Amino acid sequence: MRKADLINKVSREAEISKKAAASVLDSLVGAIHESLKEKKGHIRIFELGTFKVARRKARTIVHPQSGRKIKVSAGYVARFVPSQALRFSAKGSGAAKPETCEDIGGTLERMVCKLCGSPALRTTLPFCRDHAPQP
Repeated sequence: MRKADLINKVSREAEISKKAAASVLDSLVGAIHESLKEKKGHIRIFELGTFKVARRKARTIVHPQSGRKIKVSAGYVARFVPSQALRFSAKGSGAAKPETCEDIGGTLERMVCKLCGSPALRTTLPFCRDHAPQP
């Protein structure tokens, strides 16, 4: 899927114009770029995954054609860690998201609000933002 295909899909499903969908997508990508500009920057998107910055050590590589050794300096690279929901959806059409906690080692129950079923907050498990206890 290309960016144009994604814009078409978002505009159809959200019932917004293609221009608005393109703006939303550009804003999302811009926010990810801004977050990753920091050395320890990261951004977590529920049911998608986490974009983060990782340090890559200096290393020596071998040029595949000439066989010559090349030194590559240390630096920072962007990494993406897919969420559990994304990993389950990528396993193929036969794989379904597990319905019980036992299927995935007991983590599903803690990810969903016990009152309404919406995503739970890490700080107020097992409740969502609306049902979290107020201090």
